Amino acid sequence: ESFVDKLDGVIVSVSKATTAPTVDNVKTNELPNLKSAERAVTITSVKAVKLPAGQAIRIVYTSNSEPNAVTNKQVRLENERYLFFKDGKLATLEGADNVDQWQLMSKSFRWN
Repeated sequence: ESFVDKLDGVIVSVSKATTAPTVDNVKTNELPNLKSAERAVTITSVKAVKLPAGQAIRIVYTSNSEPNAVTNKQVRLENERYLFFKDGKLATLEGADNVDQWQLMSKSFRWN
C-alpha cells in the first residue's frame, strides 16, 4: 500500500520471509536491489533498531526523485526504510523527506 503526496509519501508492503533480516544480509541482499531500483542511491546507514513493534533494520539513504514532468529536474530525497520480521512475514515501511513523520510512523507500526 502506498500513500504519496508530491515528493512525500509512505509505502508499506508485507511479504513472506524465512528468516529475520540482519544488518549483514541486508547489506548483501537488500542494498544492491535498492540501488538498482532507485535513482542515484547513496546509503547513509544500515543498523538494527529496537522499536515498539520489535527489532527492525533501519536503512537511511538519499536518492533522486522522479523527474518533474515540466522541468525534467530531479530533487534529492532523504529516505528511510524499516524492515520488520515476525512469524514468517517481512514488513517493509519506507518513504522520504520528513524525519519527524518517520519517527512517528516507525514507532507506531504494529503487527496484527
